[in-house]
Amino acid sequence: MSDAQPLALQWSTPTGRLWTKRAVCSHSQESSAMSSDLKLEAETGRTLGSGSSRRLRRSNKIPAIVYGQDSDPISVTLDRLKFRAALNAAGPNAVITLDVDGTDHLTIVKNMQRDPIANRVTHVDFMLIDLDQRLTVDVPISLVGLAAIVDLEGA
Repeated sequence: MSDAQPLALQWSTPTGRLWTKRAVCSHSQESSAMSSDLKLEAETGRTLGSGSSRRLRRSNKIPAIVYGQDSDPISVTLDRLKFRAALNAAGPNAVITLDVDGTDHLTIVKNMQRDPIANRVTHVDFMLIDLDQRLTVDVPISLVGLAAIVDLEGA
């Protein structure tokens, strides 16, 4: 059973013209189950502070925190290569199942901090989610190519 909802995207061109794209976005139980197939292991018990976080980063680990759903925040550690592979495969808005000491948590990346020079992930904030509640996320949209009107107008 799918739940289709209308979606309207609007953007403006540099000349000030407003464009609107309408689509139907559907969400089904199959797609929500498929999106949570991504699973990462996280370790607890890390020492808090900037010095210990630097040591973790040097050993190819990423300090992270898991919070939300009226639960206490959990400080965890992720493997950098596994997190990068998961992020590349699923994108930044994917539902990720975090295995924290044998307990699975459905999460989404709320915030990700990067080193400005090396562009490496230095810290991740995971937000616990419930699949039965509505969630609002920012989705990046990149427009590729030229609009048909540009060719028609000869611009």
